[in-house]
Amino acid sequence: MRGFTLVELIIFIVIAAIVIPAFFISTSPVVRDALVPTAMIKARFLGESKIEEIMAYPIDALPAQQSAYTYVDTTNFPGYQWRWEYECVTCGVSTNPDCSTYTGTTIVNLSGASPPCPRYQKISVYVKEPQGGQYEAHSMVTRR
Repeated sequence: MRGFTLVELIIFIVIAAIVIPAFFISTSPVVRDALVPTAMIKARFLGESKIEEIMAYPIDALPAQQSAYTYVDTTNFPGYQWRWEYECVTCGVSTNPDCSTYTGTTIVNLSGASPPCPRYQKISVYVKEPQGGQYEAHSMVTRR
């Protein structure tokens, strides 16, 4: 006689019922985490595109800072949030965030260098992706 007996089939079903769920449980974190690189790539794209957008403005007319997280375009990037901030940096020394002590071309020479150091703005953009990861992008702009 050819074929399987009823006992062999029941043993196979019991073993399969134990092995198959164990396999899915062990591989589900791998599948879930495979989406993270894609999310971080999108977060990086958003952060760098916002930096480019801000850098298109003259240093004295940068758009207002966004200190609280707000949602990005919910149609194309659902769940992504971002914020950005500026910091005035001169000769390697941070000063007040709005650079209000520096007006026109008058710059305080903090390093003793001659001629005085130019004024720089550090731009920082923070992007949160839907899974909770955060991407940071930073850049410097100066008077043109």
